[in-house]
Amino acid sequence: MATILTVHGTGTTGEETGEQWWQKGSEFEGRMRRLVEPNEGDTGELNFQPVIWDGANSETSRREAGTELCGKMNELEARGEPYSIIGHSHGGSVTSAALVNHAGKRCTLDYLKNWITVGTPFIQSRKERFLFTRLDVTGKLIYSILFGPILFIMLPLMAFLLLGPYFGTEAGDYGRGGEIAISFFSLVLAVPFLIYYYVSLKWERGKTLRYTHTGRNYLNKAYGMRYISLWHKNDEAVQGLSALKALRFDVFDKRFAVNAIRKSLSFILPFAIIGILVNSPSIMRAFHEFSYSYILGVSPVVQGDSQTSNQINNTLQGNGEDVNRNVNAVMEILLRTSRKIGCSVNFDRKNCYSRGNKVTTLVAAMMLMAIFFTMIWYTTRFLASPGSAVLALMLNATARSQIRATAFGSDAQVDEAVDARSWPMWMKTGQPPLPDELANEIQAHADKAAALAIPKFRNAARLFASTADGASSNETNSSDMLSEYLTWDELIHTSYFCNQRFCKLVAYALTQNGGLRASAAFKADPDYALVAKWHEGIVGTGVATTV
Repeated sequence: MATILTVHGTGTTGEETGEQWWQKGSEFEGRMRRLVEPNEGDTGELNFQPVIWDGANSETSRREAGTELCGKMNELEARGEPYSIIGHSHGGSVTSAALVNHAGKRCTLDYLKNWITVGTPFIQSRKERFLFTRLDVTGKLIYSILFGPILFIMLPLMAFLLLGPYFGTEAGDYGRGGEIAISFFSLVLAVPFLIYYYVSLKWERGKTLRYTHTGRNYLNKAYGMRYISLWHKNDEAVQGLSALKALRFDVFDKRFAVNAIRKSLSFILPFAIIGILVNSPSIMRAFHEFSYSYILGVSPVVQGDSQTSNQINNTLQGNGEDVNRNVNAVMEILLRTSRKIGCSVNFDRKNCYSRGNKVTTLVAAMMLMAIFFTMIWYTTRFLASPGSAVLALMLNATARSQIRATAFGSDAQVDEAVDARSWPMWMKTGQPPLPDELANEIQAHADKAAALAIPKFRNAARLFASTADGASSNETNSSDMLSEYLTWDELIHTSYFCNQRFCKLVAYALTQNGGLRASAAFKADPDYALVAKWHEGIVGTGVATTV
């Protein structure tokens, strides 16, 4: 018996039996049974076995599915049964994840004959630099518990031991025994953390194997020669995800927050200025000296509590260190400045409190407030544009990062997705795309399906609008309506298995490396020699690709 394991891609899942290419009873299974068969001497018939996973666009889901695939592969290995794997879209990523898991255990997988990926955009990731960021929640908690004593006890003790002489404390002051005790106690605190750190590094070795030189070499040597990548040069998933690395569009315009910043600063800045002034002794003293020397024209006196707060003089009560007295001092300066502006006699209290001068003093105070808020307004105007530009720069970088992460399905603990290409990141080179003749046939099929879908979308647009505003009583979900109007043959990415000659190319690839053999009907097929040539052009060149 020989087995073909089929792994579906993102966005699809279901039962083992159905009409999709990876399901039992599908047209693709029927074609494979006509084109290939077990080798001579193998007992039983060809076994077609789907590997079903949740199909989520999630690196975590793909790796969990890879672990499940590992179990099926182990069962076949234990039975000594030859098998091949076909993975479409991120089903190829699931297969790669399974191989990485096996490589961590140094499994040679003797009965794996071929693994084929179809239109797979392999995610290229970058390992998180620090172990702490690669751990799960439980691991982070244990790490923090063990590292806490080192941070708050061991390091201060060691600093005291090493830096004591620089602060007048010689080693002899606390004795040689004290040094030994501190060193021993520090070592006792460090040992549990160091053991945990070492064990964690070893435990996560399988997760980070793809990032090590040794791991990549083993993966290439053990499984690379049994691999073939079948992908269209215009595959929407491969090209689209590959283009994300160069994503540079801006979601936020550099002036998007100008008005919001102006309004916010106009409210916050006056309180911030006053708060800083009355809470900072040095700033308060400088403000007091400047106001009396250059505005009021009198000599300031800075002293402690030698004067009472009720006395009107040029003394800064509390030396600028008392917030309440600082507030009174600011009010006194503002009042004196208003009087100076409103009075013809400098600080003549009797004249300044006359009815006429009270009015001029009030007008002068209002003028000062107007000048203050005008300065605030111009300051906010000056700060708003660069502030909005900096905020836009930060938000655009975050937005682009989140868009990439969402598109890549980057949600793993140990690494971060940064790119996508048509071959696994642990392989040195990729394989060229499908030959032009076959690629044109697949694209023509997708173009024809897309042309037929256009009239459907004219009606769909009206239907979507009516359901969106509640005008229609039809409660059909929009995603269900989309599925009704699309066959998904409109995309090259989902059209591979609709092409008979592509299926023949897959069948021919399955006959390599002693996995299966071509049936008599396949050998007699007029396309047999052509697909053999195509296969040689893909596998034989071994050239690196740019996608």
